[in-house]
Amino acid sequence: MPLIPHFQLNHIVFTFCFLAFSLNADGQETNLEKDTLFFANQIEILSNWLENSGMDSTIQLEDHFAEKDRFTLYFQINYSAADSAFYGWKKFKEDFLEQTGFQLKDRLFLKCSQVFELDLNQLFIRIKNKPVLGEIPVVDVNIYFDEIKEDIILDEHITRSEVIDSIQIYNHNIKEVFFDIDTLTFKNLIHEKKKEKIYTTLLEAAASYFSEKHKVEIVKVTSNPLSFFVINVKHEVVTTPSSLSEIFDPAEMLTYTLSVSEIENGLKFNLIVDGKYGSGLFRSRAVNKYRDMNPKFEEELKLYIKVFLANILEDWVKKN
Repeated sequence: MPLIPHFQLNHIVFTFCFLAFSLNADGQETNLEKDTLFFANQIEILSNWLENSGMDSTIQLEDHFAEKDRFTLYFQINYSAADSAFYGWKKFKEDFLEQTGFQLKDRLFLKCSQVFELDLNQLFIRIKNKPVLGEIPVVDVNIYFDEIKEDIILDEHITRSEVIDSIQIYNHNIKEVFFDIDTLTFKNLIHEKKKEKIYTTLLEAAASYFSEKHKVEIVKVTSNPLSFFVINVKHEVVTTPSSLSEIFDPAEMLTYTLSVSEIENGLKFNLIVDGKYGSGLFRSRAVNKYRDMNPKFEEELKLYIKVFLANILEDWVKKN
């Protein structure tokens, strides 16, 4: 018996999120400089995520700056010596992709936009190593969203030093993969569709799920990896409050990031779900309005990812 009812949608509307959070309730353009208190409150959330995921062993959040239409986050690489910074950054990206199935630039950028409730075109990330006295940064990285290409761009300016230092680079243990990501492998599924087509049909399956269960539309964020979110849904992750101090029957905002890669005789699916919960209808960057689901509902998120991915893939396989 299928986990969810199946039906044919005659018309599904997908909306890019370029304007999803860019207007206030009164229809005026958002001025991010007015949201400094909200941003300050979210810094701890992002720092905790970096620590819990193990990413803080390589990068640390140093500062942030809000302008009218852009919010910049400044990260520092935890290697000072030139060659250590070069090889440390290179290996960090490789380890992250190997352990999670996602490129570091995509996961970091999408997570920051979710935490700070920003349009992708409002966010800008700078990453540098802190050089030793007398040297310039060896690693100087910009991450931003290109609206024309509809892609998250990694713009690296990297200069290796001429003298090789005595380098000791540790393996990165991205702990997030063990509690935020579940992988399903179809050993015997040989799929001839291009990856873009796979993402499109997976998005349709997700839209069908939310349209049937919650009567809401999903909002597409990026195409590769596939990222989308839903707002104002209930009982997806948080079924019961964990204590009397929690919000009764909270509403949820959920952001999904899904990657697909080819393996021998099949496909591999990696899914991350980031969630917030609060009372009343969601309104972006409202101070103390919505709370991050981690770590309070960490176990619920683990279980939910498995169930949600199983539902979506079941529907997807039957239709493809």
